[in-house]
Amino acid sequence: MSTFIRHGEIFTHVLKLAIRKTGRLAVADIEPMFKTKRQAQRCLFCLADQGYLIGDGCTPQGFKPTDKAKQLFEVQHDTI
Repeated sequence: MSTFIRHGEIFTHVLKLAIRKTGRLAVADIEPMFKTKRQAQRCLFCLADQGYLIGDGCTPQGFKPTDKAKQLFEVQHDTI
């Protein structure tokens, strides 16, 4: 499987997890999917840069899905 497709699958899984999670998504929540903590951080920041997640500005950083991510998976805004 190509690296590009693998990354797409991981990003999709992370977004679905963020949408299902009632609170904020932290690096620790997705770290088991990656070889290093830094890779997990990069994934979250990349998704935030693309407008799918928004950081909460706290330390450690937490993330929530944006309307863009919810629309991607056809999630009703009032259900989250």
